[in-house]
Amino acid sequence: MRHSGVGALPLLPVPTASDAPFVPPLEQQLMLDTNRSIRVLYEKLKQRQDSAAVVADLLGAPDSAMANVRP
Repeated sequence: MRHSGVGALPLLPVPTASDAPFVPPLEQQLMLDTNRSIRVLYEKLKQRQDSAAVVADLLGAPDSAMANVRP
């Protein structure tokens, strides 16, 4: 599937009723679904990056309790 590119195609839902004809979604609906999925993934990535930045700031900040201790 990697070489053929078939894995990049969207998976269409299976019709629920056996007598109902299958109507594939329009290109506009596929674009909306794709954009929504990308937006959700972007927000998750942004939250993870923000969390990692907070942790990095906490790890890089001097310990306030140790900063006040004099030798």
